[in-house]
Amino acid sequence: MKKLNLETFFHFSDYGTNGKREILAGVVGYFTIVYILIVNSLILSEAGIPINGAVIATILLSALSCIMIGLWANVPILLVPGMGVNALFAYTMVQGMGLSWQSALGAVFISG
Repeated sequence: MKKLNLETFFHFSDYGTNGKREILAGVVGYFTIVYILIVNSLILSEAGIPINGAVIATILLSALSCIMIGLWANVPILLVPGMGVNALFAYTMVQGMGLSWQSALGAVFISG
């Protein structure tokens, strides 16, 4: 069975980096995402979405998108839900226009 070598799988030398640098970048990215998970979940809860569901959905979507972009596209980019769109959803559509959070999510899904 062939052993997986991360250096060659991610082509570190082609991009002028190494494993240590990538681990450090991952730690910095992790703390950035932790901030977004907290703030994003609080914004969604203000629209009426249960806080536990907002936290779980944000974590799962963030993890899935980051793993996909890292493995499939081999790009060190973090993909997480946008707080601007969530603020529009929570404060404009739900609180300002009076839509239920379920209807507002449906509208966001259809427009996407």
